[in-house]
Amino acid sequence: MIDDRHLLNDLLDSEKLTDEQAEAFLKMRDDLVTGKYPKLTPRQRDWAEDLHSRFGLDPGAENLVSSGQMKVSDAERKSLQDFVAGLGPKHLRPPGRR
Repeated sequence: MIDDRHLLNDLLDSEKLTDEQAEAFLKMRDDLVTGKYPKLTPRQRDWAEDLHSRFGLDPGAENLVSSGQMKVSDAERKSLQDFVAGLGPKHLRPPGRR
């Protein structure tokens, strides 16, 4: 889990916030830095995490291959295709009776 300061810094550096949001997050960060509050409240944290994931700032949510930032070699692609083929066909069953 990402710490509060890092979360707020990511949001403020993204330049995707409205002026009101940026002002609120800047105040939250200043309160953390000065020690006024030890951490964000659960409600503040939820709001920050929601915007963080909505803006795509979460590195775990990135698909580097689809975005073209990372190339997949032919060997890796073939390995994945072989794995999927090894799973076999998916057998469908009719719904059970009660």
